Amino acid sequence: MYKLDSGLFWFDTLAQVATYLGLLGTIWGLLGAFAGLAGLTGAAQQTALTDGIKKAIGTTALGLMTAIPLTLIKGWLLTRANKIISNIDEFSVKLINTINNAIKD
Repeated sequence: MYKLDSGLFWFDTLAQVATYLGLLGTIWGLLGAFAGLAGLTGAAQQTALTDGIKKAIGTTALGLMTAIPLTLIKGWLLTRANKIISNIDEFSVKLINTINNAIKD
């Protein structure tokens, strides 16, 4: 009964991995942007910098767009599981009290 929330750790794990992958992509994109500046001049340099920054921001956004919903879903599911457990506990107490009262009478 209390294993309702046993698999929810995967949501935390996936959210953390998505965040780290977004951060890794940000660093990778920025490194690519600055590496692309070498040997270029003028408009080509601006294009290389813009493309690298675009990749960096894109991977950050993708990581966050994955991590945020996973975190929210995990919180919602955990709340639902706790409510179910609470309802079962409450019902169990009422049932035991009803049985005890029936036995006494």
